[in-house]
Amino acid sequence: MIQMNEIQKRQFDHMLSLLKNASSPEEVRYYFNEIQHFLDTLYTNEKPRLDEMEAKDLEKYENLHRKMLEASTKKEVVYYEKELHELINKINPINY
Repeated sequence: MIQMNEIQKRQFDHMLSLLKNASSPEEVRYYFNEIQHFLDTLYTNEKPRLDEMEAKDLEKYENLHRKMLEASTKKEVVYYEKELHELINKINPINY
């Protein structure tokens, strides 16, 4: 379980707000990557590791990630980002 202190929670909430209010696919990708980097640096030993995923889940993850990067609209990027998070949570659920 990843636990955040109050400052980290505020940072995360701020970045999530920026992601939700992004007006272009490029902004969505940027904020998604910023959030991913932030979460990765919190507790690297607790994040889902791609090398520990089952082959079918790793293939699905890579496919969704590729589609998100190739998306041409904000709606598509947000859809694939949501699918990626659902897959990660299914593989390694995080309890707050």
